[in-house]
Amino acid sequence: MDDTIVLQSMHWPDEVRSAEGLGPKASVEISDAEVDEALALMEPTGGMDLSSERDSYRDALEEVIRAKAEGREPPEAEAEEAPAGKVVDLMSALKDSVRAARESCGEEADGGPAEVHEMASRGGKSATPKKVSAKKTTRKRAS
Repeated sequence: MDDTIVLQSMHWPDEVRSAEGLGPKASVEISDAEVDEALALMEPTGGMDLSSERDSYRDALEEVIRAKAEGREPPEAEAEEAPAGKVVDLMSALKDSVRAARESCGEEADGGPAEVHEMASRGGKSATPKKVSAKKTTRKRAS
C-alpha cells in the first residue's frame, strides 16, 4: 500500500485497492507515537495468508455466469442441511415437574383434582374514588 497505513480487515485478494486518492489533501504532521499506535493496532490482524482463503459465493456466481455464457443450464445450488435441534415436549416436562413436586411433598403423584378453598373476605370498606372537580379557568381578555 505504498506509504499509506490502512487499518481494515481484508478477506479476499480482490478487496485490496490502490491507495491513490485516499490521502488527505493538505499536509498532515503525524507523530512517531501515532505511527507506533497504528502499527500496534494492525499487528494482531496482519500476516493472514489470503491465498488459502476461498470466496465460495464468488466461485458459485462465476460458475453460474460461465454456464449462462456457454448456453447451458446453471448448476443447482446445494441445499445446506440445518443441524437437527432437540425437540422438547413442554407439556410432558410440565407434568413430570408437577408429579415430582407432589411426590416431594408426600402427596400421591396422581392424587386427583386439587381442593379448592374459599378465601375469606377482607372485611374492610372498599375505597371509593374521590370526585375531582375541574378547575375553572380565567377568561382571557383581548388587549
